[in-house]
Amino acid sequence: MKIGAVNDFRNDLCDEIKLIASEGFDFVDLTLEPLFSREVDPGNVKQALEESGIEVIGHTSPFLPVIFPLKKIRQASFEEFSGYIDFFSRLGVSLMNLHPSDSIPLMDPESVFRYNREFISKVNRICREKGITLMVETVLKPFNTPEIFERLLDGMEDIMVHLDVGHCNISTDRDLVDEFFRVFGKRIVHVHLSDNHGDLDRHLPLGCGNIDWARIISILRRYGYDSTLTLEVFTGEREYLLYSKKFLERLLGEK
Repeated sequence: MKIGAVNDFRNDLCDEIKLIASEGFDFVDLTLEPLFSREVDPGNVKQALEESGIEVIGHTSPFLPVIFPLKKIRQASFEEFSGYIDFFSRLGVSLMNLHPSDSIPLMDPESVFRYNREFISKVNRICREKGITLMVETVLKPFNTPEIFERLLDGMEDIMVHLDVGHCNISTDRDLVDEFFRVFGKRIVHVHLSDNHGDLDRHLPLGCGNIDWARIISILRRYGYDSTLTLEVFTGEREYLLYSKKFLERLLGEK
């Protein structure tokens, strides 16, 4: 399995790519955020990737109001999101994620579900035109179970699933990691790893929450998962990210 890290979008992206490569990661989970993405030159980023010899996966912002009740707002958000796809296409990215959105207050559940399906379908069409495979990330309620994902992606079998282990541990008494693999199997093409205490999405270093990581790795192996693992660890000190990398490598038997 390949181990990657998310860039800190507050820092210069090219510097982040070089740093992640120098730390021995196999790929960068390259995230773009609305307030910073317009300042990034894809030509410089592509050069940094080539010089560093590191692979890249596309990660998009979960904060755009893509399901806002006003059509004009949804359209503006879609246009902004389309810019992400174009950016990743220019880098030669072949795999990109999308987060289902539930951040709109006072919207009924069926409208939330319907607008998400519409948005996912539109994004997927553009991704396919650009040669990019779209994957939808498992997030928090109401989009946190295999059942809802089957409904969400019904009729869109060419869209893959991005499993976030940290999200699967929050406010649930079910083994969602095992359930997602049982339901989706090889359709899971990318996995995010971070720890928490089951209450909030804290993005802690591995081993600092209540997730049983030995069990998680055993589940991945039982279902034959052998693809990319991103450490989505956000702390003030980078040493915690590097500690998590060593922790994971020991579990995988690579060090």
